[in-house]
Amino acid sequence: MKALDLIDYEGFAKLRFRDFFPELPDIAEVECWQWMGTTWRNEGVGFSSFSSHHTTPNETGGIELSLDDLPAAELARLLVTIGLPLHYGMRIDEIISELGEPSSDAGFVPDRRSYQFILGSVAKYVCYCTVLDDGGLIYLSIIRRDLFESYSNCPL
Repeated sequence: MKALDLIDYEGFAKLRFRDFFPELPDIAEVECWQWMGTTWRNEGVGFSSFSSHHTTPNETGGIELSLDDLPAAELARLLVTIGLPLHYGMRIDEIISELGEPSSDAGFVPDRRSYQFILGSVAKYVCYCTVLDDGGLIYLSIIRRDLFESYSNCPL
């Protein structure tokens, strides 16, 4: 686990999709989004969203980002706010240089792998990075570790 100084849970809870991507059309809000085996409130577009667990509907607990679908400047501002030193297209060796060694990895599609990282010094998070063999980082998700451990059926 790399000891990055990521945003604290209180600050993360206040993050809203519309605050970072207000110009995107068709931002959807879904009250009964199924994610990680439980129900969340979800706000986003396409494969990018901010999610709040149904027990804390006004607190963002997890974020999923399809990096190639989002405006670069707004995406960069969000990643800086969270404290993630990542950007679209990074190679896995560059990601490891920033985040440390992944705790696991898996290949679900032949041309990419997803890597799991446990991050944070005080506020701890689980971060998944999906990296194309030719093209680099295209997708990431970050969720508070306490919520991940409470609701996910995925091992750490």
